[in-house]
Amino acid sequence: MLYRCYITTSCFLVKKEVLILAGLFDLTLQKSQDRDLWWRLPRLGRIGYLNEPLVNYMVHEINISSEMRNVTGKTYLPIIKKTVWYYRDKLTAKERRKILSNAHLLVAEDAAAGDYFFLPIRHAVAAMLYGEHYQHALKLITSKILRFL
Repeated sequence: MLYRCYITTSCFLVKKEVLILAGLFDLTLQKSQDRDLWWRLPRLGRIGYLNEPLVNYMVHEINISSEMRNVTGKTYLPIIKKTVWYYRDKLTAKERRKILSNAHLLVAEDAAAGDYFFLPIRHAVAAMLYGEHYQHALKLITSKILRFL
């Protein structure tokens, strides 16, 4: 769930007291308030999972999620960093680096799919600096530079 979150708000059944204890939705976040909350809930107890569809979810061009590609770095990275900080006592330094590296690589891939030039390179380099994904990040950087030339 840290890398791609496909769980919509309508899929969660959470007691009101637990939501209050978790701190509710963080309205200071531009988007992904639900994802941020879902990542805080496991600290308060066990999470159950039903492996059957309970809701229908339609994606179309005016969904907030469809606009995410353009702002992934602005929305996703702050939430990942907040989550890593929140779970800092449960994660090793290596796990924290890997999560942050994966997050930067995801942002780099999303930005590379668009018309951005420096943004994907910046995040690919950040992924490498966290000590992960050297080959993949170099390939992304090289392809972006070659496409620009």
